[in-house]
Amino acid sequence: MGAAVSESGNIHGPWKQLAETIWPQNGGHGMIFRDFSGERYFVLHYPNDKTKERPCFKKLVLENGILRTIG
Repeated sequence: MGAAVSESGNIHGPWKQLAETIWPQNGGHGMIFRDFSGERYFVLHYPNDKTKERPCFKKLVLENGILRTIG
């Protein structure tokens, strides 16, 4: 799964696709959210195979303009 960033900082864009993927493996329906303490997380179902799908939560950090999962 890839990601794009709004260059203007708002929903209207313009949008720039990031070069690195957030999740290169077989996952589906990824979303980013912040928890009550402000930590950023990436949640998806993994693997993206019927009857094997399970929720997967990964901490997400932004380093040098690149979003990366941790753990």
